[in-house]
Amino acid sequence: MYYEDVEIQQGETLSGLTVAYGHEAAYGTTIWQDPRNSELRAARDRPERMEPGDRLYMPIPWKIMSASLSYNEGHTWVILEAHRSGNRGTRLRWIQTVDRGNQPYGEPPYGAPRRVVDPSSPPTDDQPFYYTQADLDVYPDGRFEFSDSPVRRPPSAAMGMSKWRAMVSIAVATGKRVTVVDTRHWGFDQYPSGDVRGVPARLATLLEVREHLDILRSGFGLGPGNRPGTMAYFRDLGWTFRTPPPPPRTS
Repeated sequence: MYYEDVEIQQGETLSGLTVAYGHEAAYGTTIWQDPRNSELRAARDRPERMEPGDRLYMPIPWKIMSASLSYNEGHTWVILEAHRSGNRGTRLRWIQTVDRGNQPYGEPPYGAPRRVVDPSSPPTDDQPFYYTQADLDVYPDGRFEFSDSPVRRPPSAAMGMSKWRAMVSIAVATGKRVTVVDTRHWGFDQYPSGDVRGVPARLATLLEVREHLDILRSGFGLGPGNRPGTMAYFRDLGWTFRTPPPPPRTS
């Protein structure tokens, strides 16, 4: 478990933030009494007295509880379904990056890069998350359930086997700062016959998580206004990406 450092904004409350980060509202009392918040507690006495600019440390214990791989009836694509712990939480999202191997998909400007933030061909909005806000309005459980069934054209005989690999994470979003936690690596190999062989989900290595972050930092979405055919890099839109910061030193 790590603690997300949250700078209080005008109008925010402890109970509202507690729910936004996936806890039950009643858990706010425990968060307020957490030793990480002793300085804030000493300064403000009660959570109702928090002011903009104060810093609250929010525990994030959520983990991916399951990530199962299956096939369609024709065995021509794989389906990943994942589920995390915690409640929905408006500041919890899924984020996925993809290595499209030797078969990038889509037309320029979206089809050229090998490693991209998913979805990317074309992107669906100017945010780096797998589900858009419109998706979540229709499918609110998408905050803690994830499903992907990537479909590709079979590679040519000359191309041989095509590899597709992905890394999916729980993303904690505080403003435009995204903290990536509990990442799973998965994918499939596809053959000229059209058959696929799945690569089951497993915990990503530290090296793979670093690559995951590098892809996020170089990734792109739609340009301002979400106009089709536009492209803007997430870094230029103000998004930053990190893994959980190390815990503070204790004397």
